Amino acid sequence: MNTSQRLCKMGCGRTCRPGLYKNSKPYDTCCGGCAKGQGHESNCGRCLEYSMWHGTSRAAAYDIQKNGWRPSTGGALGPGVYVTRSKAKAMNYTKGSGRDNGAILELRVKTGTTKRITGQGDSLRTTWAQAGYDSAYAPAGAVGQREEDCIKNPANIQIVKVHVL
Repeated sequence: MNTSQRLCKMGCGRTCRPGLYKNSKPYDTCCGGCAKGQGHESNCGRCLEYSMWHGTSRAAAYDIQKNGWRPSTGGALGPGVYVTRSKAKAMNYTKGSGRDNGAILELRVKTGTTKRITGQGDSLRTTWAQAGYDSAYAPAGAVGQREEDCIKNPANIQIVKVHVL
């Protein structure tokens, strides 16, 4: 059975961490707290929410609010919804024409199990979702000048506020 499909042996209901091994065996727990038998960690990255941003046109921002997210089919980190922890980076993606100067969406994002991308040559740069990860994180300089995250499941993204520019 694929590690990404196995449930944590401690019964917390989460899946085991994909791609991680100890003594040549796949992890059988979801986090360090469960691995130590102390119960699920309150600061587990699979459960934490982060403040993030998404820049787009004003029309697209309203469409996202009304109809939900439409994950991209490609990009530097593969398919998913692209978000960033940098408001300045989100501002680069505000596009519009005429009086539409764009909008940035203030978000709360559950990243789940995250694959940290180390560079353009990272073997899972665009296939992390198939390997069982919930998101990918590329720090500044890994695939672009600024950091970005790609989220597999749009249900993990909550809009806090739309800032119309």
